[in-house]
Amino acid sequence: MIFLKMPRLKKKQLQLIIIGFSTVVLMAYWEKIDNNIVTHVMSFSYRYLLNSFTFINASFRVNPEDAIKYSNRRYLINHERKCGEKDVLLLLFVKSSSENFERRWAIRSTWGNEAYIERTLGVTVRVLFALGLHPEPEQRRRLQMQLLFEDQRYHDLIQQDFIDTFHNLTRKLLLQLGWKETYCHRAQFLMSADDDVFVHIPNLIHFLQGIGRSNGKNLWIGRVHRGSPPVRDKESKYYVSQDLYPWLSYPDYTPGSGYVLSRDVATKIYQAALTINASFHIDDVFLGICAKVIDIAPKDHAFFSGEGKAPYHPCIYNQMMTSHGHVSDIREMWKRVTEAEAGQIPSGLIRRLYWLGWKETYCHRAQFLMSADDDVFVHIPNLIHFLQGIGRSNGKNLWIGRVHRGSPPVRDKESKYYVSQDLYPWLSYPDYTPGSGYVLSRDVATKIYQAALTINASFHIDDVFLGICAKVIDIAPKDHAFFSGEGKAPYHPCIYNQMMTSHGHVSDIREMWMWETEAEAEAGQIPSGLIRRLYCTVAKVRLLCVPFLSNSYPCKAAFF
Repeated sequence: MIFLKMPRLKKKQLQLIIIGFSTVVLMAYWEKIDNNIVTHVMSFSYRYLLNSFTFINASFRVNPEDAIKYSNRRYLINHERKCGEKDVLLLLFVKSSSENFERRWAIRSTWGNEAYIERTLGVTVRVLFALGLHPEPEQRRRLQMQLLFEDQRYHDLIQQDFIDTFHNLTRKLLLQLGWKETYCHRAQFLMSADDDVFVHIPNLIHFLQGIGRSNGKNLWIGRVHRGSPPVRDKESKYYVSQDLYPWLSYPDYTPGSGYVLSRDVATKIYQAALTINASFHIDDVFLGICAKVIDIAPKDHAFFSGEGKAPYHPCIYNQMMTSHGHVSDIREMWKRVTEAEAGQIPSGLIRRLYWLGWKETYCHRAQFLMSADDDVFVHIPNLIHFLQGIGRSNGKNLWIGRVHRGSPPVRDKESKYYVSQDLYPWLSYPDYTPGSGYVLSRDVATKIYQAALTINASFHIDDVFLGICAKVIDIAPKDHAFFSGEGKAPYHPCIYNQMMTSHGHVSDIREMWMWETEAEAEAGQIPSGLIRRLYCTVAKVRLLCVPFLSNSYPCKAAFF
């Protein structure tokens, strides 16, 4: 075996090698490093040492004719009387895009629910969605029809005739400022937020009420960006040319994801915006430029998240104002926030019985109580007709849904449905209906609630717990073939004519509603009488009785 004798490196030689290697790497990436570091150093130096933005007054001024081209756009959808003469505490504009139906619906059903805010917080808030036109002509017509349908239902869209792109965000800012001045001038505060931002409405309202009682003027608040340099990288959507903005630093501004202006500041900024070149496309920087002209500075608030996402923790929810980057989890956020607001409803007995107790305390005269998951589609017309028939005959002793009979406890410790021998030592559960959807009559809901107060509620599977409570008072569930349980209903008009619930709907829930409401018209094309009955029976047998095709309704439902 031959050994090669390698010279031992001295300490100084090793240092030289490291320095040489570092120099090569630095040279290879110098242009990028230089551009990033030097730009920020120069920007901060300009902001904190020179601190002069006197150029704005002269450089960004335009004549009124040019300014009005950007601000005076035609309204395609408008609600001039949305605010009326009410004392509106907060006008909240959400910047949205035509296709973001799900985001708008999620906001309406959580933090942007005006009725909830007025009922629980005792103030009037108006939540509106600011929109332009979809940039793709072939999609624009279809989306516009859907927007008109959406607005007929919710009456909360404000749309102007500009193309809705990133480079037209300043037009969308002018829409918000202009609409507030024209149609909601009495609102104490104006907020602008993106449609992927979660707003902690209770915290925000309490904060604004405190400011309103003291002064409520000269307020512009959010997460403040100070000394930010213009982006000169042409590949970035934030690119700003030297011709458009030749200076080293932007004035202080708050990110467009979420900020609040008091009434007087919103008015002054709008008036300044009508004199400034609005071709500058970065809307939050444009707001900073307008504010600098009238010598208004933003105030930083630690719990406006800017572009960041708040950590999931109740101690954060107690103080947060906004959190950015929420789309699919917005309902979960709302649930966490409202639980934190209520002091975090504890687990076990109180949490298990919360909804039954609410019904008993605040809505005891309701004839029926239904519980359903938020991914369940309920065919409301069919359900109402069914309950009206029961109500006319008796309306008592009813517990109805898809019944599970003889289900065994799960002993697999990896399963979320795991139940230990100590907690439940028997071989079978009492009959119960899955929590995805079932209905109780008034008397049954009351009896089950009273029984539940005497039973160990540490049993964590809620639908089985309901079955245990019902067994104590000798009430049995009745099976209904068209409550789907955990299954998803097949897409067919003969199914829609009888369905009550269908499980597993999130992204398609609006489409399901459209199919449901059009099912009668579609079914009208099927021959009537005996032929129609035979047609639907054959269709339902094919959809419900062929193994592995569907687990929503039992085969017997085909013959109903």
